[in-house]
Amino acid sequence: ASAESYGLLLTSLAALFLVAQGALVERAINPDFDVLRWVFLAAAALLVLVGNTLGKVRHNDVFGVRTPWTLADPRVWDKTQRFTGRLMVAGALILAAFAGFLPDHALLIATLVAVAAGPYLAGAAYSRALAKETPTG
Repeated sequence: ASAESYGLLLTSLAALFLVAQGALVERAINPDFDVLRWVFLAAAALLVLVGNTLGKVRHNDVFGVRTPWTLADPRVWDKTQRFTGRLMVAGALILAAFAGFLPDHALLIATLVAVAAGPYLAGAAYSRALAKETPTG
């Protein structure tokens, strides 16, 4: 059920590594080239793709926010993946904007960690809240 999404993730990761390699080559040619900005822009593009895919992925055991609550209930799964995907796309747009304008690389790294981990943590909490409000029976 998740083969297409998993394939997109692997292809996107390969593209991210290609951008990183290209940026390193450019840095070797031009010492003023800012490698991190380009890698972070590529990471933002990757997060947009993953976030967009999360909202469409069907219930599975491989790809997505997998908590006991999402794995137990397809309704909780669907709502959690859409919620997390939207957060990830929003975070990726923030990362792209920061990559273009933040002068401090330490802030860029902190932003990347926040926009990559934040949506998953929020999605896990959201899935728990959804499961608590779902009547059992």
